[in-house]
Order: sequence, then C-alpha cells, then structure tokens
Amino acid sequence: MTGAVERVTAGALEQSLAAARAEAPSEVALTEDGTPAVIQWQGTPVSPEWLTGYLDRLIGAGLVKPIDFVDPSLPERERLLVAKDNDERVRAWHLTLGGLPRELLEAARTHFMRHGLPDGAIGYYLRPVDVSKWVRARAKRRIPAGQECETHPDEWADTCHACTEERRRRRASLPEGFMERLRAEITQQTGGAA
Repeated sequence: MTGAVERVTAGALEQSLAAARAEAPSEVALTEDGTPAVIQWQGTPVSPEWLTGYLDRLIGAGLVKPIDFVDPSLPERERLLVAKDNDERVRAWHLTLGGLPRELLEAARTHFMRHGLPDGAIGYYLRPVDVSKWVRARAKRRIPAGQECETHPDEWADTCHACTEERRRRRASLPEGFMERLRAEITQQTGGAA
C-alpha cells in the first residue's frame, strides 16, 4: 500500500475511522505488515439510516432474505430470539457495507436486480459479502491532498499510469530533430552523395 494509508493505534482506530467517514467512505484495512489502518474510497459516505433504507430496498426487491416478523403471540423467549437474530443480521449488513461509497452500493443494487445473484452465491438471497465484493471490485481509493498526480488528479503521484506511459514513450522516441541532424551529418561525410 502507498503512503496514503494512515496508521493508527488500536485505541485511536475508532476515532480515526469516525473522523475519516465524515469526509469520505472509509473503513479499516490491514497493511502489508498486519497493522490496521484507515483507508478512504472515492464517493459519498453512507449514514446508518441510509444503510438501513438500502437494506429495506434490497429486501423489497427480493434480493435479501426478509427480516423475520416478531409475532407478539410467541412466548417472550422466542420473541427475544427472533428479535436478536434480526438485529444481528442488520448489524452484519451495516458492518460489511458501512464504509463503502453510496454510488457503488446503488449500482450494485441495480446490477443484482437486473442480473440476479452472483455465481457462487449460497442460497436464494444476497449476503453482505456478495454486495461488498461487487462494490470493492469497482471502488477507487480516495487520494489524500498532496499525494495526487498534478496532471491526473485521479491517480497517485508515485504510481500514475498515464505519466509512466508518457515517460516510457519519451524514452523510446528519438530526440527532436535527431533524424535531420543525422541526415546532415551523413550528407557532410559523403559529400552529398547519399
């Protein structure tokens, strides 16, 4: 990972994540050495309320297993178990998707509505990991100020693909006027009989 990953201690991790989520979709990732760090994605961050509404839309589209109805006629112990199961399912969706960009979450919903469940999906419904995988495959890291390419602001300065290709082309091409100088030198050496 590049230097854009902000390394944090375990105690400051939640505070760092909350601050980062205020400005961009953010989540905790592990660096190459196993240290947790906060990363940011390009796009609009989601609130817990928006995410609950998103889950409702997925359920309404038949993509996610509906939340179980807590029947008041059930014994209290069973009602509590159903309510606890519902809470855990909603929490799993929030934990998995809470740091991803809103635009890509909406695109994922549209995609799954049009194309159905992904290959390898277990059962008849989407799981949080199915949506997360689809979004992560398309998400772009947010580049912190000062670390973006001056010419291509959507690229990291140290790994800008377009600039790297331009440098390669310049190195591979002949210098300006090289052929003219070469022809003149050959003509001079051969006395104009080239």
